[in-house]
Amino acid sequence: MFFSARNQGYSITKTDYNNESGVCIGQTLPKGEWKHVDYTQTGDTGKIYIDGDEQESNEIDLIPSDLSATKFNYLGRSPYKDDNYFKGLIADFRIYDKALNTTEIKQLANNCCTTQSNWLKKKRVKVSKNNKELQVTRII
Repeated sequence: MFFSARNQGYSITKTDYNNESGVCIGQTLPKGEWKHVDYTQTGDTGKIYIDGDEQESNEIDLIPSDLSATKFNYLGRSPYKDDNYFKGLIADFRIYDKALNTTEIKQLANNCCTTQSNWLKKKRVKVSKNNKELQVTRII
């Protein structure tokens, strides 16, 4: 199960890419700007929202709980070794025990993008690998 910024697509499978079920916008996320991305699934319908607006939906034949325990749990990369890593910043990541409705998604998109943009202008964050501080001043 993963979401790709390259094609703005969500995929899920119990085996490999040959058996993926998913929903895809088919365009790369724009570089250099914040985007609020949501994926929701109710029953067998998956939907992708960008900045609070539904972009695409599709029938999905698996739900995440069908996967049971997983061993490839990453943010910013695919479970497939030949796929590129995400080259950007992730300011917020959430998992809910329900599919958010359109109103909830719009509210999150409005709050998150404004808050994260202001946060990045002056926030120092600790880099755990070297325990050094990194001044975040712009999005690359």
